Amino acid sequence: MKTCGHCHEAKPLEAYGRDRSRKGGLQCWCRECCIAYGTTRYAANPEKKRARQSAWLAANPDYQAEWRAANPDYDAARRAASPERTKASSTARYAANPARTAAYSAAWHAANPLCATWSNMVQRCTNTKRKDYPNYGGRGITVCERWLTYKNWLTDILGTLGPRPEGMSMDRIDNDMGYFPGNVRWATRKQQSNNRRPRKTKAEDVRP
Repeated sequence: MKTCGHCHEAKPLEAYGRDRSRKGGLQCWCRECCIAYGTTRYAANPEKKRARQSAWLAANPDYQAEWRAANPDYDAARRAASPERTKASSTARYAANPARTAAYSAAWHAANPLCATWSNMVQRCTNTKRKDYPNYGGRGITVCERWLTYKNWLTDILGTLGPRPEGMSMDRIDNDMGYFPGNVRWATRKQQSNNRRPRKTKAEDVRP
């Protein structure tokens, strides 16, 4: 047993953190008191806390990689537990570094040239704010559930159609059906133009 120098309670040795600079190799305060003190101290000065953390991580560059390797499910569990906080954190981080965001986006699209094709396909069918939504999602054109995930869509497209040929883009074979396996192809602009819905005549536009 050891008496805490802050709360003056006798606690087992397991309740104290290690400190090699002290006799006995343990801190003079218990972990509970150390955490409470640190929380109160840094709550009034968050910048100091971040600066201290950054300095420690800079002096221990391998710590994060080793810790994440030992806890591979931590990030996924944290994001699943608080999706709104994760989204807000990402938004704030990218807003504070627009140049870095642009560079990351450019590098991602360069390494994933079909990502823009998939994103446009999903957005025009699901995003009501898009100008072209009335011609797609607004008239019942949908994306199959499997293809709402980029990796699934990419796997199916590369496995059936192959990489996108130069000068071609994705087209639906049956223009009145949605995006699903068997109803898409790589097509030229001329092929897509010939596959459009017939335009309404002036007589059809006139309401009775």
